[in-house]
Amino acid sequence: MKMKKNLTAVIVGSMAMLNVETALSAPITSASASFDWNSLLIESVSSDAFISGFSTPVTTLNFNSGDSETGSQAVDSNSVLTSSAFDTNLSDLSSANSMALRSMKFTVSCNDSSSCSFNFSIPYSLSATLEDPINSIANSFANAGFSLGITDAGSTTYASEEVFINLYSGNGNNSFGNPSGWLSTSLENVDDGSTFTFWALALTEVNLTETVETANVSAVPLPSTVWLFISAMMVVLGLTRRTSPLSF
Repeated sequence: MKMKKNLTAVIVGSMAMLNVETALSAPITSASASFDWNSLLIESVSSDAFISGFSTPVTTLNFNSGDSETGSQAVDSNSVLTSSAFDTNLSDLSSANSMALRSMKFTVSCNDSSSCSFNFSIPYSLSATLEDPINSIANSFANAGFSLGITDAGSTTYASEEVFINLYSGNGNNSFGNPSGWLSTSLENVDDGSTFTFWALALTEVNLTETVETANVSAVPLPSTVWLFISAMMVVLGLTRRTSPLSF
């Protein structure tokens, strides 16, 4: 529960918004991020090294935030973990956030070597839409991100990678994005018998901060790259500080 509170504080604290005077009709916006856990590939760089002692993969966090005008959902269906946020009738200052995290522990066996290396890859899919047919908004955004990483019991991050899509509309332009592929990271020259945690995190956010006609700026939202990075780092810290098997 402490991890969940820390993550909630980070998200809430990093969402500084713009004050506005009246609500106007605004765009359709949505974002989603997912990955297929069953398609995780682990390859040994050395032919005689292997990974053992996998813990059962667990969903350690499903976080959702929204209001009456928005929606968000973190779904763990079979092996596919998905985070989504959406809004079909945005009003000023409306927002929705979601994140979904899955992880597992494992032990490295290097056989006759004192150290060994491994490559990790997992397929991901991101999508985001930001439409403004009546050209009524500024500073609205839709973000979707996916991160993966490897940490040890001493809170050291051995590897981390992230990919994200950030749609931003300052001039009422419609924006779309649907990237997919494989995200990879490596565990290099680690000691035989070492134990690690592999984690994968999906994050989404939609937000409307200002209408063009009535903007009264008092604060500026943090860039979504900062939001994604801070959230992922808090997840890593929360994971590595646990001494018992991960659960939520």
